[in-house]
Amino acid sequence: MKKLMIIAATLLAVITVALTTYGGDMVLSEIITARAATKIQVNQPLESTHKITGRAKAGATVVVKNDLGEVLGTTTATQGDKFTIETDEVLEAKEKLEILIKSNGHTEKVTIKTAPIVHQVATQ
Repeated sequence: MKKLMIIAATLLAVITVALTTYGGDMVLSEIITARAATKIQVNQPLESTHKITGRAKAGATVVVKNDLGEVLGTTTATQGDKFTIETDEVLEAKEKLEILIKSNGHTEKVTIKTAPIVHQVATQ
């Protein structure tokens, strides 16, 4: 019971500060959304692959777009907070990608470039 009271007091303090700071214009759902921002990780894909992987809050919608704004793929993060998107086309070296992760009305945007595959040349 004591822990519940501390959590309630902390939440009340956050709400009070937010309402005071923003003149009462901020609504409770916006406060909760701001406090529960999606934690994301996008793994840099290699050229010549079809996969983009990463981590996002379970249930989040993940959309990948190219630099022209065309959607390359969409998926939903799994219960393990992971996502995988398979693109129809092979990714090119240094291709700029925009990943949008949408959860609870909040959208995070990550921009990455595909990594070129480095071929080692044997020297004599």
